[in-house]
Amino acid sequence: MLFRLEYDDVHQVWCVTPQGEIGLKEYTDVLAGAWGHPGYAESVTAIWDLDQCQLLIDYDEITELVRWIAKNKRGRGPEKIAFIASRNLEFGTSRVYAALQEMHGYKINIFRTRLAARDWL
Repeated sequence: MLFRLEYDDVHQVWCVTPQGEIGLKEYTDVLAGAWGHPGYAESVTAIWDLDQCQLLIDYDEITELVRWIAKNKRGRGPEKIAFIASRNLEFGTSRVYAALQEMHGYKINIFRTRLAARDWL
């Protein structure tokens, strides 16, 4: 399984947990899969927990991913997302992604813990 999608009833937020090695193709597959779920597609906030995956994506692929999202999202899914990344590689990669997504009006922030991510949302 490429990712897990769960709704946290207590905090009323969707949680996406990519798993394994995630390159550009896998990332777009996770996004498409999450957007395909009616509950996630209509949500306004979400948590993406990157602690169970290894991001294998470079700067050029991040910019390609941002362009792909702008073309394919079409109003599906949240515009405010908290990423959890306790490892430095995923944290740094996510910061670059967040900065580029800001240009498209999305609010994304990166945290080391789930508690901090939920507090921000």
